[in-house]
Amino acid sequence: MSLQTDLHNAVTQVATDSALLHAVVHGNALETVNTEGGAVATLAKLLADADARINLAADGVLAQTREVADEAASHASQAAQSMLSAESAHHQAEGVLADIVSRVADASQAAVAAHVSALDAADRRDETTVLRDAASLAAADAAQALADVSNAVRQTVDDAIAALPARMDPRRQLFKMKLIGLI
Repeated sequence: MSLQTDLHNAVTQVATDSALLHAVVHGNALETVNTEGGAVATLAKLLADADARINLAADGVLAQTREVADEAASHASQAAQSMLSAESAHHQAEGVLADIVSRVADASQAAVAAHVSALDAADRRDETTVLRDAASLAAADAAQALADVSNAVRQTVDDAIAALPARMDPRRQLFKMKLIGLI
């Protein structure tokens, strides 16, 4: 082989490769170019295929986003229902509390009436004993009424907390603290 033959073969190969490269660069979105190494997609085809893959992936992301949005809406609805239940329990607790306050007032009036009757019936030297007994009874009645209020409030708070969904567990403690006045 001579230098001239080698040069001629090299120019021929470059011309052939140049035509292949031109077909790869300027071919349409449906073409592949056959080379010695196999079929090669044109740049337009590579971009069209990539665009199709991106759009397919975006549709998947969009579907997932819609699913998450639907789930969030469902949780919001559940939270609203739980809030309504909690408000109902709160109103019920207010009614129970009003009833207990009324009973405490009645018990206090009864204690005062008992005290007055005891004072009228007792002589002066027994007055201290009668007052102590009446005060003890009134204190016992007040303590019982206070225990009833505390138990009713605790039960109402527990019922309101139980009405919240389990997934909102950290919020249960916050809600409980808010209801009992800690925050």
